Amino acid sequence: MKRRLAALKPIGAAFVNGIASSYDDQYPGDYSSEFADLVKQNEFDAAITKVNDALEDHWPCVPCTSFAYVCCLCTGGVSIYCAIRQVQEAKFRVNLQLSRINELEVYKRRGIEWKLVHIWYRCVSYIKITIDDGVQSL
Repeated sequence: MKRRLAALKPIGAAFVNGIASSYDDQYPGDYSSEFADLVKQNEFDAAITKVNDALEDHWPCVPCTSFAYVCCLCTGGVSIYCAIRQVQEAKFRVNLQLSRINELEVYKRRGIEWKLVHIWYRCVSYIKITIDDGVQSL
């Protein structure tokens, strides 16, 4: 069983499917002593920077997103296709980065896991950081 250490809320622009262009990079250890004991600020900063950089690199450009939304009614939603493919690629890249982060020795030995949670039917997403129940603070 895992328990939640932190949930990083979306802070960037959210696409129609709920995936955000960036997630909160404020260190959760500022308000959670358990998180501060398990994850040092420089480790957190490096990880969340990788996640947000992956999103930034693959996020649709402003003209593409604007075209998708403005022409949505005229095209019966087809105009969203190009932008949503880019957002899906960004989501794939974030999940790839998170799997790489989870494989880092610093997180693996502590039983810490980062995960992108995307609740499609509510059009929301966030990054959840969990720890195995049996692991105690360092």
